[in-house]
Formats: sequence, structure tokens, C-alpha cells
Amino acid sequence: MSDAEQTDNEDFSELKTAQNRKNKKAGGWQSLGLDHPIFKAIQRQGYNQPTPIQRKAIPPILDGKDTVAMSRTGSGKTAAFVIPMLQKLKQRDMKGARALLLSPTRELAMQTFKVVKELGRFTGLRCACLVGGDNMEDQFESLHQNPDIILATPGRLLHIAVEMNLKLTFVEYVVFDEADRLFEMGLAEQLHDILKRLPDNRQTLLFSATLPKMLIEFANAGLSEPVLVRLDVETKISDKLTMQFFSTRMNDKLGALLSLAREAERNKEQTIIFCATIRHVEYYVAMFKETGIIASYLHSQMEPSSRRFNIQRFRDKVTMLLVVTDVAARGVDIPLLDCVINVHFPAKPKLFVHRVGRVARAGKSGRAISLVSPDEYAYLMDLLLFLNVPLRIAKEREAYNEQVSTFGRFPEALVHLEDDFIKYTHERALEISDLRNKSENAMKKFISTKPPPSAESVRRAKAELAKIESPIHPYFKEFCGTEEQTNFLNGIKNWRPQATIFELNVGSKNQGAQIMKLKRKKHQKIIDKKKYGQKDEQGGEDEGEDKIENEEADETSIQKTFNEVVSGRKFDPEFTQKPKKRKLDEEKQKEKEQNYLRYTPADQNTERQLAVNDNFERAAQEVSIDINADDDKGIYKMQHKKKWDRKHKKFITDPSASVKRIRTEEGTWVPASYKSGRYEQWTKKQKVGVADDDDQQDEPRRKKFKGKMPQGPKVRSERKSGPQIAKERKRKEKIQNFQNERRHKRLQRSTNKSKFSKISIADSRLLPFSITMFEAKLSQSLLLKRVIDSIKDLVTDAPFDCSETALSLQSMDGSHVALVSLRLGVGIFDVYRCDRAVNLGLSLVHMSNALKCAKNDDSCAIKYDEEEGDGLTLTFEDNKGRKQEILVKLMDIDCEHLGVPDQKYSCIIEMPSQEFARTVRDLSNYSDTVVINCQKDGVQFKATGEGGTNTVSFSSEGNDEEEENERVSVNVKEPVKLSFSIKYLNQFSKAASISPRVRLSLAAAVPVVVEFQIEDDGFLKFYLAPKIDDDADMDS
Repeated sequence: MSDAEQTDNEDFSELKTAQNRKNKKAGGWQSLGLDHPIFKAIQRQGYNQPTPIQRKAIPPILDGKDTVAMSRTGSGKTAAFVIPMLQKLKQRDMKGARALLLSPTRELAMQTFKVVKELGRFTGLRCACLVGGDNMEDQFESLHQNPDIILATPGRLLHIAVEMNLKLTFVEYVVFDEADRLFEMGLAEQLHDILKRLPDNRQTLLFSATLPKMLIEFANAGLSEPVLVRLDVETKISDKLTMQFFSTRMNDKLGALLSLAREAERNKEQTIIFCATIRHVEYYVAMFKETGIIASYLHSQMEPSSRRFNIQRFRDKVTMLLVVTDVAARGVDIPLLDCVINVHFPAKPKLFVHRVGRVARAGKSGRAISLVSPDEYAYLMDLLLFLNVPLRIAKEREAYNEQVSTFGRFPEALVHLEDDFIKYTHERALEISDLRNKSENAMKKFISTKPPPSAESVRRAKAELAKIESPIHPYFKEFCGTEEQTNFLNGIKNWRPQATIFELNVGSKNQGAQIMKLKRKKHQKIIDKKKYGQKDEQGGEDEGEDKIENEEADETSIQKTFNEVVSGRKFDPEFTQKPKKRKLDEEKQKEKEQNYLRYTPADQNTERQLAVNDNFERAAQEVSIDINADDDKGIYKMQHKKKWDRKHKKFITDPSASVKRIRTEEGTWVPASYKSGRYEQWTKKQKVGVADDDDQQDEPRRKKFKGKMPQGPKVRSERKSGPQIAKERKRKEKIQNFQNERRHKRLQRSTNKSKFSKISIADSRLLPFSITMFEAKLSQSLLLKRVIDSIKDLVTDAPFDCSETALSLQSMDGSHVALVSLRLGVGIFDVYRCDRAVNLGLSLVHMSNALKCAKNDDSCAIKYDEEEGDGLTLTFEDNKGRKQEILVKLMDIDCEHLGVPDQKYSCIIEMPSQEFARTVRDLSNYSDTVVINCQKDGVQFKATGEGGTNTVSFSSEGNDEEEENERVSVNVKEPVKLSFSIKYLNQFSKAASISPRVRLSLAAAVPVVVEFQIEDDGFLKFYLAPKIDDDADMDS
């Protein structure tokens, strides 16, 4: 493309953008000059007006400038970079990916992917999402479709880029979403390798809720003359958010959390609960379950499918509570959230901002509740410095105001109501008690690893909060008891004895007691003066707060109310107040602020908390120098250097030294597992070519030279002529005929040798000689119907073993209590043929549905052909010539043959099948358990329930006048008494239609065998384990 054509296209684009702009209200979407498909999608989403970050960031992005944008959570940052991206890409282009969006977490990437799909639904652009945990083969396929937009996490994108040798040469738009988090998570190495694959003329955007002024860490991203859009620096949280801080002890946090959770469940408020570790998430979810509250949960070690399931349940309001770790502080977008509870106060104010950013979004109000223990007061001070807000402490008899953020005490009365339940649960449920121990151990490690607070905040916490006896938070006024009761409990809790150990025996003439009396007499005035001074100080502060609340009328309201104001000077409310005597340190601080310059910036606290990777370990690594050994002995020591393993409490070889790495084309070292060859295997399996960016370049056609270019050997054409195709068909037909003849001879030999096979040579010639491995035929479908119907309720999916002698099945039911064993020998079938052993996994429900299509007298042919597909063909044919074929799909079922040992049974009972079915059916009306008692004189079936006892007895002698099939015979070698679940015996009795008689074999402490004989060459056996828990009932 020439320069003139390129200039014309740019002028046309600018002209179209200018025409798209409408003279509408300032600040609307129409003023941005967006194309109609994008504007239509925005209107459909209900975005009537752009947010401040969108109004400030979209114009420079549309102008092609590199942009660094910062705004608080919930201000619309995602749409701020998605809308200009769609405007710049405009329409589908098959040359390759042109936009790349990088996110730190899977959840944030999936959320951004959803926004891109919604806003770009009318543009025709294709988007691919590459996140960890998903199938890589599916991601290979999505990249082979040449998507316009790639949305990925850095780790998975680098893995696929190394695996596929991805170039990314056409990317012109790059976005780092949550940029500071990308660098904090240790993804700098992956980011640098990805940036080397991108072209230099790209447009780079950095977006985050927290972003420092110092952009040194982000300069490596390759920004060129960037534009800084930094909104809401002073208001880092939404003005619609109310923060409530509840002071409580660390051991009382669980009771306080249960009380808050019950209230949220009762009010149907969707609440996110943030915990410190994974063990706390598991522990709290288990405790909620004991209270009858079903909660969703989320942490870093969950499978991606489980994450999506729990998030979807919470979004659909199936559960009202979501217990998470800080993995959900970014990226989980739950609309219309009501409350956030911080069980463990975050160590970094920046993390608190992202936690509470889940609520009060898009102009909605929200509430953030934080449970603060005394050891977390310093972190609270850090947060107040970061947010630049004062600490407001609750006062006595103060009414609760939802719009005011207050610090107060959580009432002990509510905690005590939950303590008994917690103690009872720990004593009753050992699993929950074990989870509590694990959470306590995890908390110790968490405390030892979290960053310490600043020294200034520690001093302020000791000076301010330690002296203050904060009353109960106004939020709990209506839940607490009377004020006298609360004060009485506080007095007991804060009581400290005045007497020392020397004054225990006051009546005795002890020298220590006399010395303490003299000391008290000398120092009592100083102690009282100090005590009263603190009370006056607290009283002065309260009085000042009251005066702030009762504000005087301002000058404007006075002028509006009164026609004339008589005064010697302008009204100043400060003159009506008596000046208070300030402390000496306050006077000095005011003098310093007036007469001296700061040696640190005014916003130092804010910038220190916003800084990226500001820790000692990183600083130490930057100044450290590694000197290699220069002799064999030293090199050997370095290679076999040991490292202390804190988990296993022993020295081990450094695991990082054994990790194999490879160098990419960009020169970056990455783990060798990134180049595993999975992409080459996928291309061979899918029979597709390897993606090559060189084939996608829009290069101009090369000029034709007059001279001949040197050419290699001519490539042979793969197209075949007619004679060649005919010759190839004859060759394949000859080979197939030879294989069929050889198979026919082998079948004749096996037919002559096998004594079980009923197929004759004449019949075998009628069978088609393809590569069929199994074929059988029954003259009537009734037998197979009855067999399948009798076992389908116990076993839904079963593997059938086809061998030369029989068709067999062995499988257990879902509860692993009963075992089904089936054998249909070749003597049952009219035609039976099995070239080699094969296993067929079938759904018995599907088999039963297929057999319902056949009449009882219809013949049934079963056929499995490996070349015809993964299905079993059933052919039904009646005497009128009607033929019906049904294909039942096969399933992949793990075959697990259980070896049933030969057992000598103490009691064998043989009876008519219908009598067995009737007995079991009658006993099931009384109880779920049947007791079979075999004695020398006979057998007794007994069921005892609430309605009474039902007993059925059979004598061992029997009745000689009865026919053989109607007689009940009992052969007892040793007495046996066992109990079984009557539900399973009812299931076994469904096989009564298969055989006229049933045989029960019993022995002590072994499963009972219920056997039905199928003609002369088959059987159906059921094994059922006896009940163990009912020994006491049997003895009674």
C-alpha cells in the first residue's frame, strides 16, 4: 500500500469519526464519535452516560496515544479500554490477532471476556480466551481460527506462545489490566517475553484501581510518550460506601461472624466474607453448614470448574454468602452486592480498597464491615492515613447513621450467644474441630509472613486506641441489653486490683506492706493528677465533637433569614467559643507546619502504600552479588548445596537447580515443560498445518524478473488419473479377499475344535466376512428383555465381556453393597461367534429402551463391528418379515473384575422364585431389614418394625406331596443368623421370571448369594453383604 493510499484511509477514518459525532449533550456517548454497531451495543447494555474515567480516557486512546489510567474499583475501567479497542479494530480481519488483553487472574480474564462479547456482538470480531486450567487443545483450535482479540493470563499465553512458536506480529493494541497486580504476582518474566514478541509500533494501555506516580516499574512495558489519567486519587473508595469497624478479640471473631452471617441471611443481603487463609475458608463454610446456612466459597486451590460453579450459584442468589480469600479481591464481578465483611483485617491498605471495591459500584450504596482485633489496630491506622480520613469513635447513646463510618466495640452479649453453639459443635463434630486446629496453625504462619505496619501507625495505635474505652457500636444498639447491664459487664472486664502482693496481709506488721503504704502516700497525688488529666482530655474531645455536630449558622443562611444584621465585624463562630488550652506537642506541631518545610512529600503515606514490590527481599536481590567458585572443590559444593526445607524439617538439594529450562527465540529462559510437543501432537491428530505468521502477512506481490529463477526439482502432483485409481482399487480388493479367505479357514478350524459352538460351516458361510469380532442371535427376545430389566435398577452402566465361550457381566451397584454376576453361555444362543475377546461398555437403560421395541417372539441378533463405529447393533425380526435395526452407542467404562473366592456355605435354601418374591414383598411392608435365621429344623425370615413383626418360616423336611418345582428345601450344616437390607432383596426378586427356582447360599460373615439358573448354560447371581450394625437387634 502506497503512502498516498494510507493517507487517504486515515483522512476517511477521521472524517467518519467526525460525522459520527452528534451535537448532543456534552459528555455523552454521541460526542465520542463511535461507530453505529458499537453505539448500539452500548445502548443495549443500558450505559446512558460514560463514567468519568471513560470520559477522560477514551479520547486519548482513540487518538492512538499510550495511556496510563487509574480510577477506583467499580468506575467502569473495563469498558474504558474495550470500547476504543472495538472502535479501532472495526471489523473482522483474517490476518491474525490485532489486540491483546492481559489480566492477572482467571476470574478477571473471564469477566473481561464477557464484556468484550457483549459490547462487540454487532462488530463480527472474534475473541479467544486463554486462561490456565482450561484444555489446551481447545485453545489451539481457537487460535487456528485467527481471532482478532486475544484475552489471556500471562502464564498461559507464554506457555502457548512457546508451544506454538507464536509471533504476535500483527498486534497493534495491548492492555495491561490491573497493571500493578501483574508485576506484584511475579509475572514480570512472562511479561517481558511477551513484550518482545510484540511489534514496536503498538499502542500500550495500563489500567488499575491503584497505580503509583512513580512509573519506573512500568517503563519496561515500552510506553511511548504516555498520557496519565489519574482520577479519584483523593477518594480511593466510593462515596456511597459506609465503613464500619467493630473492635473484638481474635478469639471472638468466629462468634461475631456467625452473628453477622445470620443477620445477612435473614435480610437476604448478598455478602462477601474475606478470610486470611484457605483453612479459614473451609472452617467457616463448615460452621455455616452446621448453622443451616449454605455458603459458596472460593480460594486459589480450587479447580476452575468448581470456581465457576460457586460463583454462578452466588450470582443466581442460590446462596447469599460467599467466603473467599484475597484471590477474589480482583476480577470477581458480582452485580448489586450489599455488604463486605473483613474477618481478618488486610495488611495493606491497597488490598482493603480492592476488597471493599466489590460493593458500592455503579452508583449503588454498600456497606463494609471490618472485625478489628487489638493487634490489627496499627493496620487500621495505616488505612486511615492512606484514605486520608479521620477516625470517628462511637459515643454513648449515639444513634446509628448508615452514612457515617464509625469505630466501635462488638457487643459481648451477641458473642456469648454463639459461644455455646461453637463449643457444642467442636465437641460433636471431630472434622470441624480438626479444621479449627488447621486454621489456627495456618494463622500462625500467616501472621509471621504478612508485612508489618508502619512505625508511625504503631505509635498512634498505642497512643490513641489503647487509651480509649470505646462503647458498643451504634449498629448494635437494638440488639444489646440495657445500658446498665453493658456498663456492669465492662466494669468487670476492665477491673484491675489496686493492692500489690506486699499488701495481701494488711493486718500483719509486714515491712513490705509498710513500704507500699509510704509509697502510695507519696505518689498518690501524681497518679490522681495523671488520671484526671486523661479524663479531661477525653472529655474535651467529646465536647469538640459535639460542637462540630451542632454547627453554627453560616453567614449565607443568616443573610437570607434576616433583612439586616447588626454587628461590628463579620460574624465568626470561633469568637463565641472559649479558646482551649492545647497540649505542648500540638503547639509544637503547628509551629513546625507554619515555619518549616517538609522533608517528605505531603502524600508520602499514599504513595508508599501504592508502591509496587516495595519490600526488603527485592531490594536485597538488587544489590546482591553472586561470585562463582574457581576450583573443582568449590564448584562441587555449589552444585550440591543443601537448603533447609521448612515443611519437612530437613536439608534437601535446592529444587530450583534441578528445574530444566530452555531459551526462547527472544532470549528468555522458561521452564522446559512449556515446550512439551502437545501442539505438534494436536496438529497431527487434527490433520491441520502448523500455524505460521509468515503466511498471513499482507506483502505486495514481487516483481517478475525477465531472467529465469533457479528452480528445484518439480513437486510431484498428488492428483491421480482414472487408471491409477482403478489399479489401486483392484489391489485393495485382492488383499481383502485374501484376508477373508484366511479368516474363513481359521473359523472352520475353531468350529471343529470348540465343543460349545453351535454354529455350523453352512451357517458360518452365511455370515459376512468383514472384520466383525462379535455376533450372536437369539430365537426370542424375551430372555434378553427379562435379564436386562432385572438388573438395570442396580447397575446403570456395565461392561459386557465377550469371549469364545460366553457373554458375561460383573459389576457392582452405586453404593458398593451388592454385586451382579451374569453369564450367558453359547448354548443359549442359536448363533454365536466371537473372533477375539472384546469388552463392550453399555448403558442398561438404553439397552432396555431398545429391547422394548421388539415383541417377545421376535428374533434378536446382536452384532459388533469395529469398522462400523462405536456402537452395538440390535436387529429384531418377526415371522412376517418385518426387520428393525437399532444402534446402541458404546461407552468407555473401566473394567474391574472382582475375584469372588470359592466359599463353603453353611446353609443352602432352594425355593420357587415366585415364593421368594412373595416373601420378600410381604416383609418389606414392615421393616427395611430382614433377619434370616437358619436352624436344623428350617429357616425363618423375620422383619420387625413400628407396626409389629412379620415372620415367615419354612420347614427343612418340606411336603412330599408337592411337586419338585414347588418344594422348598433347606440344607443346614451349621446354624446361621444374618440380617440384610430388604430393599436389595426386592431388587433381586425381579429376576423371578428368568428361572422357576432360586437358590440362596448363606454362611457366617460372608455375602449371601441369590442365584437364578438360566437354561442349561447360564446364570444370574446376586451377592449382598450382611448388615453389621444390627447385631444388637438380632440378639434381642
